Amino acid sequence: MLSLEKVAFRLQSLWHLIFNRSLEVKTIEIINPDLTPWAKQKSGSAKKGISETIHDIQLKLFELIHVLKVEKVLISDASLKIFSADTVSESFLSINHLTLKLDDIEILPSINDTTPQIKLDGSLTLLNPTIHLPDTNIVAKLCKLEATLANRSLAIDEPDFSIANANNQKQKLTLSSIRVNQFNWERYVKEGII
Repeated sequence: MLSLEKVAFRLQSLWHLIFNRSLEVKTIEIINPDLTPWAKQKSGSAKKGISETIHDIQLKLFELIHVLKVEKVLISDASLKIFSADTVSESFLSINHLTLKLDDIEILPSINDTTPQIKLDGSLTLLNPTIHLPDTNIVAKLCKLEATLANRSLAIDEPDFSIANANNQKQKLTLSSIRVNQFNWERYVKEGII
C-alpha cells in the first residue's frame, strides 16, 4: 500500500513527449509518502526477511528510474512499515521521518538479469524517527542517522537501545554517536549483514 501527499515531475524536454512520445523525467520529488509492503513468503519454507523486502523496493525504484530516465530523486519525510512473512502482528519494521536524495543517477546495462549497474550519489537521512523493530523486546531511538553514498559512510547520533530480557528487566545502552566507514548497503539488503 502506498499513499502520498505530493508528487512533482520535472521533464527533460516537453518536445520529447510531444514528438517522440517518450517521457523522460529530469527530477522526481515525492513528499510525505507512506509505504506499507508485506515481506512475501519465498518458495519452499524459507521466509523473505525485511532486508530482502527493502532490496525488492530498491529494485522497483531503480526500474522506475530507468524507464523514465530520471536523473534526480528526492523523497522527503517518508514513512515505511514492512510486515514480516510471519503472521505475528507485532513482527514488523516501522520507520518515519526518512529523507532520500539521489543525484546524478545513471543506470547501466546489467551484468546479469537481476542486478542493474547503478551509478549515483546521494544520502539517506532519518531525523528523530519513531522506530518499531520486529523484535518487540528491543526499543530503539536515535536523534539522527545519515548515510552518504559518495564515501559509503553511516553516522548515527545519540542512539539509545533498551532491551527487555525474559524476566522483563530492561537493559539500556546509550551512545553519543556511531560512525561506520565503508558501509556495504548492497550486502545489507541482500544478506541482512552489515
